[in-house]
Amino acid sequence: MKISRTKKISIALLAIALLISSLSLTPAAAATFTDITAAKYDWARPYIEKMNLLGIVKGMSDTSYGPDNSVTREQLITMLVRLMGWESEAADKSIPSTFAKASSVAPWARGYVAVAVEKGIISGDDLKDFRPADAATRSEIAVFAVRALGLESEAKNRTNLTVSLSFTDGYLIEPEVKPYIEIAVEKGIMQGYPDKSFKPNDKVTRAQVAAVLNNMIKAENITSSIIKGTVEEVDTTLLPSVEVKLSTGATKTYTINTYSTVIYKEDEDGALSKASLADIKEGNTVSIIANGNTAAYIEIAYSNEESDDTGSDTTTGTATIEGIIRGINTSTKVLTIENDDTEKYESYPIASDAKIIRDGETTDIYKLVIGDTATVTITDGKVTKINAESATKEVTGTIVDIDFSTKNPTITIEDDNGREHDYEVDEDAVIRKNSKSADISDLKTDDEVELTLEYDVVVKIVAESTEQDVSGTVKAVTFTDSKDTITVVDEDGKEHVITITRDTEIIKDRERIDATEIRPNYYVDVEVENNEAVRIDVTVKNVKETLTGTVVNVNEDVKVIVISVKNSDGTKSNQHVYYTSDTIFYKYNREVRISKILVGDEVICIGDYDNGLFFADTIHDLTISD
Repeated sequence: MKISRTKKISIALLAIALLISSLSLTPAAAATFTDITAAKYDWARPYIEKMNLLGIVKGMSDTSYGPDNSVTREQLITMLVRLMGWESEAADKSIPSTFAKASSVAPWARGYVAVAVEKGIISGDDLKDFRPADAATRSEIAVFAVRALGLESEAKNRTNLTVSLSFTDGYLIEPEVKPYIEIAVEKGIMQGYPDKSFKPNDKVTRAQVAAVLNNMIKAENITSSIIKGTVEEVDTTLLPSVEVKLSTGATKTYTINTYSTVIYKEDEDGALSKASLADIKEGNTVSIIANGNTAAYIEIAYSNEESDDTGSDTTTGTATIEGIIRGINTSTKVLTIENDDTEKYESYPIASDAKIIRDGETTDIYKLVIGDTATVTITDGKVTKINAESATKEVTGTIVDIDFSTKNPTITIEDDNGREHDYEVDEDAVIRKNSKSADISDLKTDDEVELTLEYDVVVKIVAESTEQDVSGTVKAVTFTDSKDTITVVDEDGKEHVITITRDTEIIKDRERIDATEIRPNYYVDVEVENNEAVRIDVTVKNVKETLTGTVVNVNEDVKVIVISVKNSDGTKSNQHVYYTSDTIFYKYNREVRISKILVGDEVICIGDYDNGLFFADTIHDLTISD
């Protein structure tokens, strides 16, 4: 760039003055922590250096930061008090008497804890049991951070919670904590993991907390000790420096110390990476931490103009984006969407006449919810149409089938209109049946269910058994290799075919009996759950005789079946079973003709003796096929 003669002389004089002053004054620089090694901690280094220069975080020693150490609750409170600019208030301040176990707080942290109590960062149950030396969890950091930013009342008034529900492990988040996490995620203070989880109970490392603190500064524009402005000029030759136009309208020049000034550049995702003076361009927005006129830290804000993204151009023409709504700024009318194709967050202004639809109904941006899935139309860089659907839905119906053949089970339900719908069940889905915790194997066909869906995947199932009482006369008891059933005709003449399981309790004359002892014309009261008999109470109306044996011969001319019956003494004898046109034959649980009863079949014949001859009412084939 061209520099005027007068300006060159001024810069030269400034260079000489700075050279002289540097003999007696070394500019402040971020501490050199030897355990912030390259590669492993490159992602965290900018935040640690920035927070260290601001005096918000300090090392475990002069050369050690302890990046993998868990940040304790008292350390976190100390950092938050410093971040908010209240450190001077912590001097000589005592913890109030309402705080239990004050002596458990380390002496160096007590003033900070006292300020945190006064400012409402520590409140409620934490006053009774603060646990200062415990590692802070991600949930706790969200709560303390939101309180520190003065957003406690907003959190308490939150009722529409969607962000926390969109996480795959949202059910692990305590209900009272969810509003705080909602706000922390919305403001970019914290975010979920690539696998869509939040991990609320994970401990937070000292490396991670530096990034969270940086996000808080960005979210609420906390500018204490940070100078922001727009670059007017950059000198990379005579005297390394940047001239910045401040928000007040004034300009100021900051020199660059090639040995100690650290420079980072922000990418479109907000991550910082190492940069140099050559990366600073006129028009860049920068944040500077300075020692006098010397910049100790420079952060170059991301600019859309520098993006080399070769994807769809949304600045001109029309483009369509499908994804998840991640932010809605109703004051600036800006929508942030996570693009399904790029998996990146993109922000666009919303046109004043944009058409907005949610769950099939026309609405406005105030009804959109973070976490909604959406198809967004971008025209000439502005949102002109949003078609959104709730990420979380409730559907009800009756279970038709559960398929376990896929990695995650698929549940099929029938809705009130008789339509069937298939839904994948998340492996961590919460399941309750009849008001008790249950497993998916406890669910049965005909259960009435309410499913909670997140992005069309079942994350919660509340099931109730369909129960009924059936009373009537036994028409038949059928035994097959697949299942056993009892057919009951009620007082209205309606037939009920009910499954008998191994757990069915059958009571006759106050004693438990087997299903094979139930006879046609017995009167029964059946307690039914999901078409399975839970209990059968038997009353004898007309006791029938039974003969069980193997078919030896079938003579259709005289209507007789000869069966081989095992006697009580172990011997076998042939018995003649007569049948009539009213006799009912069952095979494989179906009513059949006499021609289907074959020699060798195992049968049970139910009927009566008349003048020494046995006449069958029903004949059941008990043969188990291979």
